[in-house]
Amino acid sequence: VAPDVAGWVTRLEVRDNQPVKKGDLLFEIDPTRYRSLLNESKARMEHAKHAWELATLLERRRVPLAKINAISAEDLDNARSQALLAKSQYEVNKAQWETAKINLARTSVTAPSDGTITNVRLQEGNYVAQGSPAFSLVKDDSFYVTAYFEETKLLDIREGDMAEVSFMS
Repeated sequence: VAPDVAGWVTRLEVRDNQPVKKGDLLFEIDPTRYRSLLNESKARMEHAKHAWELATLLERRRVPLAKINAISAEDLDNARSQALLAKSQYEVNKAQWETAKINLARTSVTAPSDGTITNVRLQEGNYVAQGSPAFSLVKDDSFYVTAYFEETKLLDIREGDMAEVSFMS
């Protein structure tokens, strides 16, 4: 299990060998920075939307003026370009806002499936990097085996060989 965002762990809800269900909260990353980024990107998006609306309005006003030659074709082209640029800036800001929403939601790390938590190396107050493993989750419908092979016996092992597994605990 690895977080999709980085930050300080403010809440840890699991311990080694704990069973979990899909969707259970495993840990939380401090959402403060991500909430702030969401608010900032929303403000940028709204500003860009208003700029696009204004540029579109100015373009519409220039169309009839161009028909009666009150403005040059270049002025009309510039107005159209400004409206298109404003629209694309709005789209970029909207995408950044949507990404910020996703990142804020991902400060809560949940179990991707039913299973058992193992190899917990995480504690509250630790900093976790995006994509760095925090612990493992062994799915209920799978097996997890750690094996020890002596180097001198590796030549005797072939893919497809039968194996016997003994539980140590």
